[in-house]
Amino acid sequence: MNRGILTAHNKLVETARLPIPEVQTQEQQIMQQQGNSNTDAAVLRVEHIVYTVKGRNAPILQDVSFQVAKGETVGIVGNVGSGKTTMLKIIARLLKQTSGEVYINGQALSQQPLAETRKLVGYVQQHPQLFNRTIYDNIIYGNEQSGKATREYVQSLVTSLGLEDAFTNLPNGLETMAGKNGSVLSGGQKQLVQMMRLIITDPQIVILDEVTASLDSDTKKKLFKLLDIALKGKTILLVTHDPELAVRAKRLLHFEAGKLIKDENSSSGNRSYGFTSQIW
Repeated sequence: MNRGILTAHNKLVETARLPIPEVQTQEQQIMQQQGNSNTDAAVLRVEHIVYTVKGRNAPILQDVSFQVAKGETVGIVGNVGSGKTTMLKIIARLLKQTSGEVYINGQALSQQPLAETRKLVGYVQQHPQLFNRTIYDNIIYGNEQSGKATREYVQSLVTSLGLEDAFTNLPNGLETMAGKNGSVLSGGQKQLVQMMRLIITDPQIVILDEVTASLDSDTKKKLFKLLDIALKGKTILLVTHDPELAVRAKRLLHFEAGKLIKDENSSSGNRSYGFTSQIW
């Protein structure tokens, strides 16, 4: 065989033996770029979540994966309908995914009792769910067996947080019936009740979904005081239009049309504008 042809043949054989480089999907690239890529360090791990609704052509969430480290504060951003709130509700187990899994501390949420998830994940939403029970009962809801579920502790919590004047307009204070869906209370009072419930629950992961929307400045100050106590050392996921709350996020997950399209550090000087301008 011609020496030149033989050399070329040998090179082709050597090339064929080389490993074929893996072509990464956009989702895999995002996972690789994440600062908390060590799965052992991730308190929250979301893997290949898909969520579909009957009668809708496109999935609301499409193969979403990400990780969040212990103590990390992450902002979830995207336009209306991008899937961000759906993702948060799946983590809180208010919705069930079509496929995929959510892990906390390495354990699949679908394999644990719902009550256990409620202790691990606190979901604080714009419109709190209250019941036609006393305000005290609403504060301790879900924690009735806790040592903190006493009137003495709740009253001391109200006093230590400087919230004595928050419920003075009510005839029986914390013993006032909240009414159906909390109808007796203002929006700000409902949020304060929800935040005190969060402090008593003391979850590992806290989800904040537009918690400061429509609050007056005085109630917002009280709420931020509660947040500073309730969120200390917690892993936090948040959606907000409020620049004062937005700046707490050190990392942003960008959702678009049900997909996680970008994962970035939010340390730029224009952080709060970039966050709030993209979040709705």
